[in-house]
Formats: sequence, structure tokens, C-alpha cells
Amino acid sequence: MAWMLTVLTTVFVVYLIGFWSTRSFPTLRPYRFNQSSDVQLPEARQTTLHTTFASRNGLNAVVASALSEADRIEALLAWAHALWTPLPGRHANSTNPQTIVSRALNGERFSRSDFNTVLAHAMMAVGIPTRLVTLKTRDCTWRPLASHYTGIEYFDQDHFKWVWLDGSLGVRLLDDFLPLNALEIKNALLDQKLLITSPDRANVDVDDYLEGLSPYLDIVVAQPIGQSRHYALIPPQLKLHRRKWFIGARQYDVSCYSAQAFYASHPVHQLTHPERTRAIPIQRVRTVSGQPVSLANRSS
Repeated sequence: MAWMLTVLTTVFVVYLIGFWSTRSFPTLRPYRFNQSSDVQLPEARQTTLHTTFASRNGLNAVVASALSEADRIEALLAWAHALWTPLPGRHANSTNPQTIVSRALNGERFSRSDFNTVLAHAMMAVGIPTRLVTLKTRDCTWRPLASHYTGIEYFDQDHFKWVWLDGSLGVRLLDDFLPLNALEIKNALLDQKLLITSPDRANVDVDDYLEGLSPYLDIVVAQPIGQSRHYALIPPQLKLHRRKWFIGARQYDVSCYSAQAFYASHPVHQLTHPERTRAIPIQRVRTVSGQPVSLANRSS
């Protein structure tokens, strides 16, 4: 009986520490980043994989009728989400988008997070600079579960900035009709700004979504599509080890402590309309309502 009480007490203490470290402590001691220059991230680039991927899946035809970049992304989202019905906890465990698509066409089902891999490469294949992003909790080195959340950041040529896109749910976050990247979302939450989602999704409640996303905004790890290395935007106040549990899976390759460097503009020569360097507000967007989608099935 004593051993059972010890086990239950240990589990309870671990739960309390985990809750405090992801919910209360980030609010009490929010991290900020350097504004000076730092490591320069390489540009996202197309490879032969993307040429083949676009050809085999008819991606150019998917976006042929799109009138704007937002329309192209929405068309690719619809295409990707039609590949399989999400199965929580069932990961593809592959970084090759064509492998995931082929397996899905053969009847396999995967988690929502795998939509990000397929969508990011599809966007890159049609000329939208993209990087896969993993958001991490500040205690991700030792946390066994729910230590990260995956998504996408793409370089929005209408707003000339990097923008967070949750490929699993197909939503962005806006502040005063301007789309935000992961760091801007964190700062907006710290400043208690009212954010809205775009586009409308009946199964996504903005308040529940932000509550679920907020613990993962302390560390941003990006892998530009077409590049092999992972770059981590780390608060200068935080010591983040490269490997989980110090000897486990690698969490990142290169550290970056400057928000300015991490979110620098994409090379102009890759943009389809580089003459646009000013933001174009997004109109006709409203806060969504409906049954919320839990992030618990997406984060671990």
C-alpha cells in the first residue's frame, strides 16, 4: 500500500510541475529575444523532389484557378486534407511528402500533424517559400510528452513577411487583419491582444486554439524546405540542450537568439512579385465559432 501511495504522489507532483512550467511560469516570466543581427537562415528552395512531387500529383492544376496566394494555399489545403481522414496518434514517421501521399492513397491514415509535411512541400513545389516549424515548450528537454507542436511558416508575398499556418487545421492568426508569425503570436498574447483566425473553420474555436497553442511559443525551430538543418530561435535567458534528455533525439542543429535574423525577409529573387514590399490588409474575416479541436492529439 505504501508503494502505491508513493507512485501516486510522484505522478501528482510531476503533473503539478508540468502544469506550472507550461501554463503559469511562461506568463509570470515571459521570454523576449534579442533585436540585433545573428545567424542567417538559408533560403527555402525547390529541389528535384518538388518538381517530381508537383508533376505526380498535378499540383499546378490544383492551383491553376487561384487568383491570389491565399487562394493557392486554400486549394492546396483542400487537396492535402482530402488525402486521408485524420487518425490521432498514428504518425507517418516520414519526411518525404510523396511517400506519405502514396501510402495515403493506398488507404493508410495518419495524424493531423502529417498534413504539415505534405502541405509545406506542396506549397514549395508551386513557388511559395516555406519552412516546417516546430514550436517547443521551455522544458522540452526533459518533458516526456506534449513538448512540441508542429506547423508551417511561409513567406507571404502579399504582406512581405513570414506567417504561421497551422496545416493540420488550415488556419492562420490575425491581428488587426494582418497575419502573424509564431513570435508575433506570442507577443500578441503577452500584450493581451484580441486575435482572430483566418479563414473561418467551423471546428476551430479561436480561444481554445490559443489556449492550447500558447505553452509552445517559447522556442521556435524552423527547417527551411530544401534544407537539411534545423534552426532554433531560443531566448537568450534559456539554455536549450541540443538533445532531448541530453542523450536522446536531436532537437535542433543551429541556435539563433535574434528575432530579427530569424524572421528576416526572404531573398527577393525567389518571389513571384517582388515589387510588393508593403502589407495588404486581409478583409472580410470574422472570429470563428463551433466545436473546438483539441491540440492534445497534435503536440506529442
